[in-house]
Amino acid sequence: MQHLQELILLGLLVTVTAAPALASPSFTSAKVLGTVKDHNIQEASGLAASRIHPGVLYTHNDKGSNSVIYAIDASTAQTLATLKISHAENYDWEDVAVGPCGGSSCIYIAETGDHGEDGAKNVIYRVKEPKSIKDQSLDVDSKLHFKWDQPDCETVMVTPNEDIYLVSKVSGGHGKLVRLDKSGWGSGNAVTVQASATLKQDGHKHDPVGGDISPNGKEMLIKYKYHVYYWYVPDGDYVGAISRPPVDLPYVVETQGESVCWDSRAGGYYTLSEGKNQHLYYYQRTSPVVG
Repeated sequence: MQHLQELILLGLLVTVTAAPALASPSFTSAKVLGTVKDHNIQEASGLAASRIHPGVLYTHNDKGSNSVIYAIDASTAQTLATLKISHAENYDWEDVAVGPCGGSSCIYIAETGDHGEDGAKNVIYRVKEPKSIKDQSLDVDSKLHFKWDQPDCETVMVTPNEDIYLVSKVSGGHGKLVRLDKSGWGSGNAVTVQASATLKQDGHKHDPVGGDISPNGKEMLIKYKYHVYYWYVPDGDYVGAISRPPVDLPYVVETQGESVCWDSRAGGYYTLSEGKNQHLYYYQRTSPVVG
């Protein structure tokens, strides 16, 4: 009996000591993979990794640019294709994410910025990933209109079960993280936000500026101008997760860095800044990938 109790105690100790390892991953310092030399990409406001084309990232410009997504090489930062999004206005696209949509993989575009200070459009465009990476036009698969009390947003994230999360950008960095009701897709009616919580991290002027949820849904990144923060979210409660202190991950401060994303296997994360001739940075995971 005593031997059994010792084994149980040992198991509990192993569980307790193992948990922080998952919650505190380690990554290398920044590695420059390449430089974005395509001067059509001057305000890279979002970044997302393709789920069906290995080594491909999607990015875009903001503030009234063309309604275009650029596919770039994740190992060189060179432009591979220009994807024109038909019937989608770019008033102020601020972020992009990739995630499931039914039986397909979709690019989610956040038309959520307020550069003119006359109100954000507050719509998410959903576009199916192209079957091949080449210059082409893509149709909008669906739209999700929403309304909330926040004037500006630069972060969209998608979970494995197709939930959409947004984070508002505010003075001081204490933005709200909210979930959108999926019933709004294609309805034409603006849905209200569902769950909501406020980030506790202080920001420089207006933050946060980007974020991403890992492909398996268990890890979340939220980027501030001078930090990349990490939360381990094994239960999928992203709203509850931000009440816990995050891990401050390695980050080279960029000129105007607004983009962060996981790679397609969560083996590391990328960052990219607005401006001409900006470096594509990669931070490789050195601890085991969370399963």
